[in-house]
Amino acid sequence: LLRKSKVVRLMELFNVEIQSVENNSIEAAFHSQDYMKAREVKAPLVNWLPSENNMIGEVVMPDASRTKGPVETNIRQEKVGNIIQMVRFGFGRIDSLNAERVTVYYAHR
Repeated sequence: LLRKSKVVRLMELFNVEIQSVENNSIEAAFHSQDYMKAREVKAPLVNWLPSENNMIGEVVMPDASRTKGPVETNIRQEKVGNIIQMVRFGFGRIDSLNAERVTVYYAHR
C-alpha cells in the first residue's frame, strides 16, 4: 500500500507522494489538494494522525484480546460510558479515560 512514489490521500487533508518508507516511519511530500485528483490517480484513502501529541488507546475485543494504538487527543472531550465510532474499525464504549490513555470496549463494526 505505502511504497515510494505512490500517491495517497490523507483523509480530510490532502494528497501526498511517498518519498521513503523505513521501519515505522514514512516520509512524504505534498502532491495536490483536490480530492478529485486523488480519485484520478486511484490513490488509496489513509487514516492519519500527527506524529506527536497523541494518546494511547486500547480496545478490548469481545474475545478479551486487546489492541493498542495512537488516538486523537480530541477523545478527551468524551465521557466514560459514551459510544464512539473508531473510523474503519467499529464502534465501542469508553470504559476509562485520563489525560494519557483511553480504554474502549469494542461493540460492533
